Amino acid sequence: MKFQLRASNAVNKYSKADLPCLPYEPGKQAGVNTLISDGDNLNWQLQIIDNSYKCR
Repeated sequence: MKFQLRASNAVNKYSKADLPCLPYEPGKQAGVNTLISDGDNLNWQLQIIDNSYKCR
């Protein structure tokens, strides 16, 4: 089984990692790919959601 982790740009910036971008077809938006898990592949999408408010 292949285990794949996909990270958003925010995760890439937060971790200060230089992760490669997924390939995409010309004319399609980069980073918008459907992740499908099956018997051979397990896919996870990593996201950072900023919930901090600029108040006390």
